[in-house]
Order: sequence, then C-alpha cells, then structure tokens
Amino acid sequence: LEDLTLIDIVKHNGRLISHAVKRLVEDYESNPKSVLFQILTMLFEVCGARHDIYASDLHEAAVDDIVFKLAELARKGLVDDNYSSKRKDLKNFKENLVTFWDSLVLECQNGPLFDDNLFTTIKDYVVAISCTPPRVYRQVASLVGLQLVTSFISVAKTLSGQRETTQRQLNAEKKKHSDGPAVESLNKRLSITHENITYLEESMRKIFSGLFMHRYRDVDPEIRMLCIKSLGIWVVSYPSLFLQDIYLKYLGWTLNDKNAGVRRTSILALQSLYDVDDNIPSLGLFTERFYSRMIQLADDIDISVAVPAIGLIKQLLRHQLLSDDDLGPLYDLLIDEPPMIRRAIGELVYDHLIAQNCKTPSVARDGDNESSEIHISRMLHILREFSDDPVLSSYVIDDIWDDMKAMKDWKCVISMLLDETPIAELTDMDGTNLVRMLRASAKKAVGERIVLATDNRKMYYNKSQKEILENSKSDITNALMKRYPQLLRKYLPDKAKISPLIDMMMLLKLEMYSLKRQEQVSCKSYHSSFSFIFLFDQ
Repeated sequence: LEDLTLIDIVKHNGRLISHAVKRLVEDYESNPKSVLFQILTMLFEVCGARHDIYASDLHEAAVDDIVFKLAELARKGLVDDNYSSKRKDLKNFKENLVTFWDSLVLECQNGPLFDDNLFTTIKDYVVAISCTPPRVYRQVASLVGLQLVTSFISVAKTLSGQRETTQRQLNAEKKKHSDGPAVESLNKRLSITHENITYLEESMRKIFSGLFMHRYRDVDPEIRMLCIKSLGIWVVSYPSLFLQDIYLKYLGWTLNDKNAGVRRTSILALQSLYDVDDNIPSLGLFTERFYSRMIQLADDIDISVAVPAIGLIKQLLRHQLLSDDDLGPLYDLLIDEPPMIRRAIGELVYDHLIAQNCKTPSVARDGDNESSEIHISRMLHILREFSDDPVLSSYVIDDIWDDMKAMKDWKCVISMLLDETPIAELTDMDGTNLVRMLRASAKKAVGERIVLATDNRKMYYNKSQKEILENSKSDITNALMKRYPQLLRKYLPDKAKISPLIDMMMLLKLEMYSLKRQEQVSCKSYHSSFSFIFLFDQ
C-alpha cells in the first residue's frame, strides 16, 4: 500500500481502496493540504490528464485556472481515456472509482465531511471539470459527482435516523425534567445533527444545479443515462428532498430523448418511483402532465423502450391514475407484430380486464378468488372485438395464455360449451370463440404454436419440458374422454364450431381411449368371474 499511488489503487487494486481511504482520513487531521492534493491529483489522473500540476499550484491558483490547464492538455492530446478503455487491466475501473468516492464520504462522515474544506474543494473541481469540452473529462466528473450525491444521501439518511432518536429522547427527558444537563446535551446533539443534514442537502443541491442540470442533456447519451439513473435512485431513496416537481420534471422531459437507452432509463426510474405506495400522493401533478407521453411510449419504435413502458402503464392503472378511455390505443397492440410487445400488452389486459388486479390491488395475482368461468366470460367479451378474424383471435389468445390459468381449465371450458350450470348464457358468437379458444389453448398446452413465428424456427424442448407437455396432453384427453362425443353431437350442424373440435383430435392421446376400453372389458370380466365364484360357493 505504501508503494502505490491512489490512481494505481483505483485502476488495478480495488481490494485496497478501503485501506487507502482510512489512511487518507487518518493523515488528513495532521496534514490536510497533502491529503487534498493526493485526492485531486487522483481525480485529474482518472480523467486521463498527463498533468504537471503541483501542490503549490492548487493552493495558489483558482479552480477555473487549474481546470483550464487540464482542458489545454486535452486539446494537445495529452490525455489517456481510462473511462472507455477496453483493456483487461481496467475492467473494474468504473466500479473501483465509484467505490473510492463512496468509501471516502462514509469514512469522513464523523469529521472531514463537514469541515467546509475537503469536500467543498472536491465539489468545486468536479463541477468545473464536468463542464469542460473533453468528453472523457465530463464522463469521469459526472460519474464522480453523481456518486457523491448518492453517498451524501446515505449519510443524510443515517443522520435523519439519529435525529429522530435524539428527538424522542429529548421529549422523554423533558417530561421528567424541564431543564438540566441531559436536556442541554440532547438539544446540542439535535442541533448539530440538523445542521449536518442541512449542510449535506445544500451540497446535493449545488451538485444538482452545477452538474446534473447541464449534463442530463449532454451530447453523450451515456452521460444522460447516468444522470437519469442517478436521479431515479435519489428520488426513491431520499424523497424528502427529491420527490418534488422541480426534480421530477427531468424524468418526464427525458421520456422524449432521441436516444432509446435514455428513454428506457427514464421509464425504469419512474417504475421504481411508482412502485412505492407512499410516493403516489406526491406524483399527481407529474402524472397529469406526462401520462399521455407514457402511453405513447408503449408503441415506441424500440422494443426495449416499449415493453417497460407497458409495465409502467400497468403501475399507473394499479394506482388508478389512468382511466379506461386512455387505454384504447394500447389494445391495438394485441395484434402487433413483435411478440414481446404483444406479450406485455397481454399481461396488462389480463391484469386490468380479466383478473382486474389493477382495479382492486388487494386481489391475488393468480385470481384464485374468482371462478374460471368468470375469467373466461371476460375473455370472451374481449374476443368479440376480433370475432370476424380467427387469426386475430389467435393472436389475442396467444398474448394472454401464459397469465390466464382459467384458459387451461379444460373441464370448465367444456362445461360452458355444453351449457352446464352457466353463469351467463353464451351467444352464438361466444360459443364460436370459446371453441376456438379451447383448440388454441390445447395447442399451446401441448407445445404447438398458434401464431406463426417470424423466424420460422423449430421449437425444441428438453426432457423435463417434454414431460410437462405430455402431462398436459393427458390432462386434455382425460377431460374430453367422455365429453368429446357430446361436443361433436351438439355442434355437428355448425361448421364454424365443428371444424376446430375435429382438429382437436390430433392433440389427444388416442391410445388412452383403447386403454380405457380394455380396462372396462377387463373390469366386466373380473366382475363376472367374481359373481360366478360367489354363486358357486353359495
């Protein structure tokens, strides 16, 4: 450790970071200028600057002068790009850099963090470097500055917990004694803790205004993504400061970013935000302003954006922040081409319209509290919109099949087709759709496609998957064993229904019929023999 500089440790020896940070903090008390110089030197070097800046320069020159000198080095080509390097020995560079600054903040939380010198100077340099033309400078400074805010939040949360504890102790002590050394000590501790929290929050605001507000629209999409991802973390982890429209609006604005990665990052940040129930009351104005854009993103040109956008819409529905009228355009995506989009929309339709989990958040995900017949009736209501085209109906069934257990309740479907104790009478079109659904669901259950794949690739299954498919085939055959003739007799005059029913014969394990017949013959023979022996004994 004694022979290594900070830049060597960050580049190649991440395991030594905690030891190096502890040594820096120990040395800071006796020699603060030397420690500050070491840290800033490391900052310049992780940016890649081959500098000749000395300790005297840092103490005598202004921050802008030093940063201008660094920019000049970049203009002359005297910069090594460690940030984007593909070298194997630098594969942990970014991770080590984040770890260093996080460790430094946490190690200093009981001292140098609040001395208005060390981190004030670091903060000034980080913000200044983040505004320079060289991309690698902005990348490194953005990573460092955003991590500083994240680490400040970690300390602020710890202090907030201590403040609450101290306040409770103070209230309890005041009930015993209105005044005294204990009350005075607790008041002093409470005041210091509050001042430290205020100091950290002010530091966060300065980095936000000095760095984030410029870099969230940087020409480099990676920097923009880093900013939005960090803001999402800050809002969720420290809502007392960041859960405000003055910060949330940046998450809304970047939903329109030209880069798909940035749009996706913004959606994922919003998902984590809407996932916390306590945040919802504070998100009313934000949702009202940006919900139409969130809905549009469900049909984004990039699938990696559209799929999480559909997940975000599900969250809005669950919190009743959208009306059914807003969802009209989404249902057209049930018959869209990309399977991932259709699958995501199918999950939304199942949750919202069939299981109705979005309308009643307390309902279990699998819908076991409601009968299969209710779910199937709701599914038939959806299929009415696509009744004229069996292909489109297959798309819809394919989209929802994985989520809807009722579609695999063979006995219930057959019972509804035979009109046994129906909840509601089926129309002729409902009957046609139900037969189509039975055949399509059975094909899915035995591993066949009901929607043609764009790549025409064959489906391959491992041994355990084949076993599951065989079991499904047996379940379907058992369910139809006695009912299949009844279904054929009932729907024989109806071409629209009889054709899918006949097609289902190819999905059945027909050998089970012959086995069943043999069982019945053997059972009759056994009973006859038993009766003969009984009579003979008599």
